[in-house]
Amino acid sequence: MNRKIVFGSLLAVFLMLMMPVIPAVGYNMGNNKLQKKEHLNSVFTILDVLDIPPWLKSLLTFIFTLLFEWKMMELYFSRTIFVDDNAPEGWYDYMHVQTIQEGIDHARFAYANNIRVYDGTYEEQITMRSCIFSPGNMGFWLIGNGSNSTILNAEGQDYGINLKFTSGWSRVIGFTITNASKSGINIGDSQWNFISENTFINNQIGIKNDGGNYSPIWKNNFIDNYQQAFDTGENDWSFDWYGDIPIAGNYWDDYTGKDTDGNGIGDTPYLIPGGNSIDSYPLMQP
Repeated sequence: MNRKIVFGSLLAVFLMLMMPVIPAVGYNMGNNKLQKKEHLNSVFTILDVLDIPPWLKSLLTFIFTLLFEWKMMELYFSRTIFVDDNAPEGWYDYMHVQTIQEGIDHARFAYANNIRVYDGTYEEQITMRSCIFSPGNMGFWLIGNGSNSTILNAEGQDYGINLKFTSGWSRVIGFTITNASKSGINIGDSQWNFISENTFINNQIGIKNDGGNYSPIWKNNFIDNYQQAFDTGENDWSFDWYGDIPIAGNYWDDYTGKDTDGNGIGDTPYLIPGGNSIDSYPLMQP
């Protein structure tokens, strides 16, 4: 019995540690329903056939489940998929892709939550959902190389970025989003998204939020949009409490207020249609 316990335990630990680090097994095989429970089943099957006391089986089951969850979280927060629309052909693989949407889709099945987008003009519409294997059904950190050099051109598309209801806790930082026929970023029933350091130009609506709440939306530029923003929820369009970062909101090119004390922040709030949202500290310059 002791040999069975030792052998089974070692084999189970090996399986638990190896399965999460094989990225995209389900995706590459066309099985998009691969879930955590299926990974654990092989370990539980081993425990079932071992001649061990029930209390030890329960303890091992608990330990293996914790190990699996820990390994998933470690991988999820440490792995990055890179996007470059103009890289040499040999650069591309599962973790190095050519379009932003491809990066999102691969990340959903690769235990990754970071998508880093290099300089370029990307002509596409992005749909963001949460990672299949993410802890807590979290979204992604979509990071551009800066709004001056990472352009998302949504001409002919409804949206630049469409945040679906499962994509909460996402970040969108460092893009110019332009030419969307409906909105540069569309937020549905999606909570706690962080949107900062982006520029919205020539969209029907810069950011439209219809149902999402608790999202910080700071230090963005809204320029030449038919309507700058629309928000029916409860979101933070400015901040005065973020550690050592100075008070700031967003830049709105149609803001008509004054800055009498010359501190770079408008003296009166910028009103955002749709509900009760305001930018309390509108920036005077982009």
